[in-house]
Amino acid sequence: MIFLFLFMFSKDHILVKAESEEILQSYGVKVLKAHYFNWFSVQVPENKDVLVFIDEIQNKKGILKAEPDIVCKALWSPNDSLYTYQWNLRYYIKLEKAWDIIGGGSEDVKIGILDTGCSFEFFPVPSYERDKVNGTTYRIYPDYKTETFLPGKDFVNNDNHPNDDNGHGTHISGTIAEATDNYIGLAGIAFNVKIVPIKVLDYNGMGNLSTVADGIVWGTDSGDVDVINISLGADGTISYLGEAVRYAYNKNVILVGATGNDGTESIYYPANYDEVIAVGAYNMNGRRASYSNYGYKIDVVGAGGGGTSDNDWIFQQVFMPYINEDTLADLNTYGYFGFIGTSMATPHISALCALMLSINPDLKNYEVMEIIKDNCIDIGETGWDKYTGYGIPDFERCVKEAFMRDKFDKLSDIIDVDETFSLDGIVRVSLKEGYIFPIDLYVIDILGRVIQSIHLVDRAELKIEKNGVYFLYGERRGGIKLTIMKIGG
Repeated sequence: MIFLFLFMFSKDHILVKAESEEILQSYGVKVLKAHYFNWFSVQVPENKDVLVFIDEIQNKKGILKAEPDIVCKALWSPNDSLYTYQWNLRYYIKLEKAWDIIGGGSEDVKIGILDTGCSFEFFPVPSYERDKVNGTTYRIYPDYKTETFLPGKDFVNNDNHPNDDNGHGTHISGTIAEATDNYIGLAGIAFNVKIVPIKVLDYNGMGNLSTVADGIVWGTDSGDVDVINISLGADGTISYLGEAVRYAYNKNVILVGATGNDGTESIYYPANYDEVIAVGAYNMNGRRASYSNYGYKIDVVGAGGGGTSDNDWIFQQVFMPYINEDTLADLNTYGYFGFIGTSMATPHISALCALMLSINPDLKNYEVMEIIKDNCIDIGETGWDKYTGYGIPDFERCVKEAFMRDKFDKLSDIIDVDETFSLDGIVRVSLKEGYIFPIDLYVIDILGRVIQSIHLVDRAELKIEKNGVYFLYGERRGGIKLTIMKIGG
């Protein structure tokens, strides 16, 4: 591993430079540790926000400076032996940079997988399922961890063992949470989160929308999931499914669905509902996959592969999957199989949602949806288009934005502007101590034209030549009005 620094606050203490430790104690704060050069680690009071505490203490007499203590950690790439084949994790989405911020996510976040089941336990194949699969024992395969999976539900066979007899659901779970950094096989995106298997499709990958609706409601209530991955769909819908989707959404569940694989202008249900993030697919070249359904309800695209070569597939560990009635899935033969489709694209976005909730569990589902749409890499027409939606989500930016949401609502929460600008036309700007990421700033005149832009890392100056009214914008937050009235200008 290469050790570098990553900026993230410690939440239990701040750093304060004071004239003496006695001065700090006189203010009733608890000094945890004395450092060199009159720096001290000071405990943050219970239920007190770090940035608010800094603001309260830094203006007191005898306090020279107060700032967050920054966490450093190792920046890494996983050591999984086949990781280099995972173009879907390594290209375009900046996943490794997101990992450097939040790692593989939090075990407090739960994703429900509505699918053919998952390979999560050693369990004898029941007699009523033996004609649907080759093998006598369901199993968990070497590149998965038992502790990843929570109790689920089998709506097809009406039991509490939602084991996979097809292969599709196992592949989906691998993209999200395959064991990572374990020296073997492949990596998952949000490998620390929990998976709740919800079997709604039979051994042949077929099912009814009423069963899908059952799975959504069960996952919301009994499964207590935060995200539901729905890598399935139909070109029509039923009223019950719409009710189930709205029920889950109104309980703050994030629903992520596949658009379909016909290559036509038709978004499958339930992805077609406004409450669901509709996910199309792109290939290894960063272009819309030819099979990916499109239309006016598409939101984003995820890595689904293109099928033009063996390299352009999405690989995960799974048993020999179901092909047809003559070639049933084989539980005894497993390996790293490549699939393509919007089904494969969808769990990339579900995993992203999980990473965002890991860094900010207070996010509402609509906020997650907004952040993802606002932080995409365009691969089609500028802005939204009906073929690729808003584009490919930038995982690093989404995770950063998730962290900052609700902490910095306005641009003035992020930067300081020297008030002397109106007289000399030089706008001196600096990042506030509590804001830890560089930002892009733009000066716009009253006609809406961008006249200057800078990438602000710490502090900078903007020189405005002509008198007038201008606006400073950045990070999609409320702007700051600048009125320039230079003497003699």
